[in-house]
Amino acid sequence: MTELPDPLGFGAEPDPAGVAWTAGHVVSKRSEFLYTNLDRTVSQPGSARRRQAQKRTSQLPLHDATEAYLGYAYQADYALFVLLGASDGDAVSIESADDVVLSGAEQTLHQLKHSRGTTPRPVSVNDDRWWRSLAIWIPQYLEDPGNYILVSSAPLPLGDPLASLAGTGDRAPLVRALEDVVARVRRERDRAAARGASLPHQRRAAGVDAFAAMSRAKRRDFLDRVHFRANVGDITAIPTSVAHHLSNVVVLEARDQIARRLLEWWDRRVLDGILGRLPRTIPKSELQQQLSSLIASHRSNALPDDFGSVNPPEEELLWESRLVEQMNLVNAGEPRVVRGLHAHWRATRQRARWLEDDISVGVQLTAYDERLFRAWRDRHGPMKSDCANVSEEQKKLQGRQLLDWSHHDAHREVRPVRPEAPTDFLAQGTLQSLANDGKIGWHPDYAKVSRRQRRGRAS
Repeated sequence: MTELPDPLGFGAEPDPAGVAWTAGHVVSKRSEFLYTNLDRTVSQPGSARRRQAQKRTSQLPLHDATEAYLGYAYQADYALFVLLGASDGDAVSIESADDVVLSGAEQTLHQLKHSRGTTPRPVSVNDDRWWRSLAIWIPQYLEDPGNYILVSSAPLPLGDPLASLAGTGDRAPLVRALEDVVARVRRERDRAAARGASLPHQRRAAGVDAFAAMSRAKRRDFLDRVHFRANVGDITAIPTSVAHHLSNVVVLEARDQIARRLLEWWDRRVLDGILGRLPRTIPKSELQQQLSSLIASHRSNALPDDFGSVNPPEEELLWESRLVEQMNLVNAGEPRVVRGLHAHWRATRQRARWLEDDISVGVQLTAYDERLFRAWRDRHGPMKSDCANVSEEQKKLQGRQLLDWSHHDAHREVRPVRPEAPTDFLAQGTLQSLANDGKIGWHPDYAKVSRRQRRGRAS
């Protein structure tokens, strides 16, 4: 019997750089990203099923919906832990043959039993959750033997034969205990059938039948391949656990920041796989490349791009704002307004993230804002002068051209905050922020026209 390495490190002492997240924080931050990106698939195949699933979830009690979401999110994060501890050449997939599947020299199926609370219920030989795992694993074993890991956030079931799977001890007592359960379940189902009554043990029946159909030798070999990891951390321990994994490759002061960014990238990568935008299977080399990029970014004092590819939540776009009013002054049209709102959302969140990680970047951001303002002023001033005696429609046309400059060209002409920092959405969104503050505008007479419109609305 081969003892599989534990890639998780959940039992290790908490890393001092780690941050404890509450379950509410996990749900609010990560579901914001998840459902925002799911909304981009409305016109794609399967979106009807997704909307039905969201409808069913919305009808669940809040606690049930939260726990269901945490369970799915935990699968993705557990897959990251598995891949961090895997060998070169290995790859991981989620919701394929099992909750998490590690493919390499030998396939390993992971079945997750996530629960929160101070006293989560242990998994035992009489637990339906165990028998449902067998219903998934045994057909896989008979077709292509691999390894099978049961992961539970509950403690070991002390005194239960299933506890033998946590080590390298003799599985013979477990085999006998499982055979006793099989005999009892089949006996009770046969009696119910003879009476014409509903059959009991429906949730474990498939696993019981699969185990009963194997020979004694197959049962022993199968159980030699099964391992039980109990008392692992729940989803609220994820940031600390990721940071602990990075302790050998990332310095302490950067560990929490890189762990957070790695988790954010992983969330996007998993979702892209689920939606079919990228392969569902994620190789170890892809994770290594991303981690190397994050470490290099920190060491080079570069500013990473955290929001450039994130689609903003619709409810967070500032439709009733001065920046929209500024674009409406030049009849920008909905496409320009939408792109401006998206750029504004990305830029404001990216700037906040950089300041959260390094307060010293604030001075550089202020200088960058000034460079953008001067570049805008060098175009708006001559435009205003040229439009002194032209029609209103001509003024709006010139304003739209200036607005297009802010989106297509400004980032090419203005020196970035730091070398290698993202430039396109940052310049686009920062200029929109300046417009929202009334410091710049697109119409030649934006300040005067805006005041006149406000007075008209007030009256």
